[in-house]
Amino acid sequence: MVLRWPDVPTAFDRLWPVCRRMQPMLRKLASVGMPQEPVGYYFEPIRRQIGITASGADLLLFEPLVKSAGYTSLQLLTPAEAADPRYLWVKLAYRLPVGMSPPTDFLPAYPDSPNRLTGALLSAACGAARGYYGRHDLAPATRPPLTIKLALDLLGNEFPLAGRYRRALARIKQANWSNTAVNIDAMGRTLWNAQASPQLTATTMGTLYAASQLPDPRAQPGIATSHQLGQLAAGAVGDYTAGLLAASALNQVSDWNIPPHAAGAATAALGIVGSVVPRLFQRSN
Repeated sequence: MVLRWPDVPTAFDRLWPVCRRMQPMLRKLASVGMPQEPVGYYFEPIRRQIGITASGADLLLFEPLVKSAGYTSLQLLTPAEAADPRYLWVKLAYRLPVGMSPPTDFLPAYPDSPNRLTGALLSAACGAARGYYGRHDLAPATRPPLTIKLALDLLGNEFPLAGRYRRALARIKQANWSNTAVNIDAMGRTLWNAQASPQLTATTMGTLYAASQLPDPRAQPGIATSHQLGQLAAGAVGDYTAGLLAASALNQVSDWNIPPHAAGAATAALGIVGSVVPRLFQRSN
């Protein structure tokens, strides 16, 4: 099942109890044997499948436990398959060989698709990163958080994540997930009052008009929604989260009633617009 970006909050609320119930089983698997290579333990809550990233020998060791729990098969995953955005593999446990250093990234892929981001949030909600580095593999998880905000906090604070991943999470935390929209006419008035350059005005207004033509159940004339801006950024540079941030920032600026000769407010408004609009078309490193 491939999720859409607006589906992420609902899918998160619906699937985290399912993943939470599965975690004891995967922790039991994580206690078996002495792996010779890093092993990731995954659950696909929509298809109700268990998967591990391990060698074939380890698979033979785990298979009886999986069958005893009522699951008919255990899927051996490559790292690419665990990160496949067409599925929702949720990493619920991790085991390192003794003496190996923790990885740079706990999660298998940058959150540039709805399925990948939902999987990351579910991992965090279930406390998957707590203690899975060979020191106390079976440490009990705390009570899982019930909101996306708390899951994002866990992702940002407790998971080893590369800088690009952290920047994407910061964008999501800054944005109102589903209700942010930009009034295009109000944005035009703000740019006029702030005496924006013709180039910045044309770029900003053209971007908003283009975004407003994209599909969204909340679409209405003269409005560019966060989902529409996210789609625009995803199509341009593969980064939906840049659209969320732009919608959040532009929504605030478009409400500013900048009086004539208010140099400070005008400078601030132009600085915000000039910062976020280009990010819709610049690929993050």
